[in-house]
Amino acid sequence: MHTPKPLALASLLLAGALAVGCDPGDAAAPTAGSATPRPTATTSPNGVERLSAAEIFQRAERAALSASSMRMRGHVVEEGEKAELNFRYSGGRAAMGDVTVRGDMQVNLTRIGSTLYLKGNDEFWREAGGPSAVNLLSGKYFKTSTKDKDLAELISFTDPAKMFDDLLKPEGELTKGATARINGRAAIGLEDGSGGTLYVATEGDPHVLRLDAGPDVLIDFSGHEEPVTIGPPPAGQVIDTDELEG
Repeated sequence: MHTPKPLALASLLLAGALAVGCDPGDAAAPTAGSATPRPTATTSPNGVERLSAAEIFQRAERAALSASSMRMRGHVVEEGEKAELNFRYSGGRAAMGDVTVRGDMQVNLTRIGSTLYLKGNDEFWREAGGPSAVNLLSGKYFKTSTKDKDLAELISFTDPAKMFDDLLKPEGELTKGATARINGRAAIGLEDGSGGTLYVATEGDPHVLRLDAGPDVLIDFSGHEEPVTIGPPPAGQVIDTDELEG
């Protein structure tokens, strides 16, 4: 399975910021509240462990793309650099979350339809554009479009379909691995020879539950079908790209 590289993420975050901004934090974050509850998913055995590895993966992909909501949370370490990921998804329409690199450089991303809001902490903006960037964008959300080519790779984190394709697609032929319990749910591992194991639930819907490639790569997927509502940040905290370009 593909895994994100912290050093590449750091460069990506800064390059995107320079391209569109100055050339999630928890405070004042976009709203994420309750939505109409969906029926609780069954935890009965689903039998996917009897299928081939390729068929299990196909079932998992369909389940991921049809889920009304999901959470992705974990970390990746490369050459001593750690990237932490924490995202919530509301179907394929909306997402919010943050990427933290080097421990203190964080960017929050919120996507609603074709609109993207990006908020970096002061460390992020200082690295991207120096003190002037901090003065301009500290505490602000930068509004742009999901069609922004400068941020294409970063935006992919907010799109479940692109995220699944970029992060979880096998690099080689899949084989079935060991069974395990992942956060309380029975699962079977899928391996592609790259050193990573993708765990798929064998009870309830066959959702992907974890990508595990040792201590340096661990990403969990949870919160499937749990109510989540994602809204835009307060208008007073938003800077539109047109304002900066003008």
